[in-house]
Amino acid sequence: MNPSLRRWVPYIFVLFVVFYVGVFLWGSHNDAFIFAARAIRNSPDVRRRVGAVHQVRLNFWGGYRYKFVDDSVRATFSDHVTGSNGSVTVRIEVQKHNGVWTVNKATIGGQAVSID
Repeated sequence: MNPSLRRWVPYIFVLFVVFYVGVFLWGSHNDAFIFAARAIRNSPDVRRRVGAVHQVRLNFWGGYRYKFVDDSVRATFSDHVTGSNGSVTVRIEVQKHNGVWTVNKATIGGQAVSID
């Protein structure tokens, strides 16, 4: 590897880490995640599987995806949900259209769950 390029590798790595952490923090504190977490907490199907929900946390690796289309926003999250009887990973897709968030679909282990 070129010596001048080798000198930049640590800086590029640090910038990548800072960028990734920043994007993760934004993803776990935006209105789409807050809506999805609230919907998961209120879901009877999720509570039936894990008991009383204690925590809904965005998975650090590959935790979410955003898509902006015209006047709507679609967000997909992979959330780690911890409850009094165990924990599961919930994949949830939410959409904002005309200022209103709705749940498009949600799965646990590939099986559809009802989240209102």
